[in-house]
Amino acid sequence: MKSKFDILKNLSDDELIIHLYKKVWPNVLNFVRRNSGNSEDARDVFHDGIEKFILVKQRNQLDFSNQLEGYLFMICKNLWIEKSRRNKKVIFEESPKDMESNEDNMALMLLKEKANVVKSIIGNLGQNCKDLLEMTQYQGFTLEEAAVQLGYASSDAAKTTQYRCKKKMMELIDQNAILKELRQ
Repeated sequence: MKSKFDILKNLSDDELIIHLYKKVWPNVLNFVRRNSGNSEDARDVFHDGIEKFILVKQRNQLDFSNQLEGYLFMICKNLWIEKSRRNKKVIFEESPKDMESNEDNMALMLLKEKANVVKSIIGNLGQNCKDLLEMTQYQGFTLEEAAVQLGYASSDAAKTTQYRCKKKMMELIDQNAILKELRQ
């Protein structure tokens, strides 16, 4: 039996939009109305959110293991907040239910998405960088211990390599569309 994520992953853009419209539209409409907007504002924000969502999907940058509905809601919510601030409509309120479920789900989803992107970026750095960064950043090895285990001539050589790897990783992060989107 296919999981929900497998089914969603194989939907056409039109089918996915219909699914998301049924699931997310009522939440976006309620959020915008509760925060100084009307149905027309909500419709505009939702359509802009769908556009961004589909662009991410078409670039194959969408992680179907995460909650897609929450991701789209977060995009729409951020679009409305940005639009409201530009138009000086700055009253934001959420029901306790929204705050618990949406913020927890979105925070977890964002964290997972960022972790997945960073892991893929580390994987693109090359095996030496990957090994060194994983040992020193995630596994708790000191630079000296990592240098010995990975066969560097000295801890200074490992330190130089680590610096270059981090610099390259930061360049790749700055170029990544998903991380740019998640920072906003």
